[in-house]
Parts: sequence; structure tokens; C-alpha cells
Amino acid sequence: MISKNFKSFDVNGIAMRFDEKKFNDFFHKYCKLNKIKVNVLENSLGNYVYVTDSAVHQWRFGNNGPSDIETIKKISEFLNLHSFKNLLIEAKELNKVNYSEVQIKSFKKIYDAIIDFLDEFEKTNGFNDLWFEFRDKGVKDPEVFILNYADKLIDKIWLVYKKEYFYLHDTETYNKIGDYINDVLYDTYNGKCSCAYRFEAHIENIDGTRFGITLEEDYEKALSSLNEITDSIILK
Repeated sequence: MISKNFKSFDVNGIAMRFDEKKFNDFFHKYCKLNKIKVNVLENSLGNYVYVTDSAVHQWRFGNNGPSDIETIKKISEFLNLHSFKNLLIEAKELNKVNYSEVQIKSFKKIYDAIIDFLDEFEKTNGFNDLWFEFRDKGVKDPEVFILNYADKLIDKIWLVYKKEYFYLHDTETYNKIGDYINDVLYDTYNGKCSCAYRFEAHIENIDGTRFGITLEEDYEKALSSLNEITDSIILK
């Protein structure tokens, strides 16, 4: 993530902090195992630990973490983890690069634009829900509509990326993000909008809801790759 301001906790004499990557991994595994949609699980977990679903959403994307160790223990309990320590990591300094405050803000704008894309990708089951929506409306070729929709979302990211060129063009991280947008983000939907692929990539639950198989992997790969790039960014 671009900014790490998580509270640290003393666990047996070791400073530990909430690990958003591990949490998101366990969160998605729980979704997949129990065939629960992301927004439903965010709400259920939020109710269990007495926070809003928005707070859980923020935890998943690493914008902040739980404020006390008891909440982390309850999260572990809810997700059926062996130990709450599975959600923690040592609060030690990572290998980071010092950028100016202006550059940090520029990176954050690009990061937020990418997160908006991934959030939409996740909420629509990898744009699958749009395929069925277009089909039900009588559209003859839903794949074209989905591709145009996804391409427009990517174009918005590129626009933000280009606007920050002035402050970031001479940084290695800026170039890595450009490669990421062009390769990883595009790969989440490229060649995956056909009717055949969408039915193969989904199974239907008893209640009629659809649950993604390969799409979860695409989402997790994209988010993990983004965080690997931005983990090195800190303020001077």
C-alpha cells in the first residue's frame, strides 16, 4: 500500500501489526468456501465485530486496520482461523523509497483510480453480471458492450496516470505502474468476455446466485501485484 499507518500491538514481546494482505486472502477464501458474495461477507463480518461494512472494506484494501487486538481476535474467530496471529505481521520497516509529499499524492491518485477499477471488477463478478444484464435486455452481443465498458474504465486510469507524469516520470515506480496497467489490469478481462468463458468460469448456487471461480484468482492477482509495487512508497 502507499501509506502504512497501522497501529502496532505487543504480542509476546514482539511488535506486530494487522496484515491487510493476509486478511484479504482469508476473506476471499471464506467467500469461495461458503459461496458468499463479497458485499454480503463485508456486512456480516462488520456486524460480528461491531463496525460498518465500509470499515471492513477499508481493512481489505489496506487503508487502515482494526484499532485493537480484540477486534483482530474476533475477525480470526469469524473466519475460522487457527490463530489470530495469522492476521498479523511484524511491524518492521520494509524496503522503501523516499518520495516527496507531492509525489506521494500523485501516486495516491493513480492508486485510487486502479482500486476503483478493481472494486467495480469485484462487485460485478469480473463484469459477468453485466453480461447477463445485457443479455436479459436483448443485446445481441453482450461481449462487445462489456469490452467497451471495461476499456473505458481503463482509459480513465490512463488519464490519471498521464496527468501525474510531470511529478513522477523519472521514477522507477511510475514506470512499473504503467506496465501493470497495460499488462495485469488488461489481462483481468481480455479474452474473458465470451459467453462460453463466462459460463465455464461460473457455477450456480441453489438460490440462483452465481459464484466466480477463475475471476477470484484474477482479482487477487491484480490486487496483490499492485500492492507489491506500491509497498515501497513512503513519505520523507
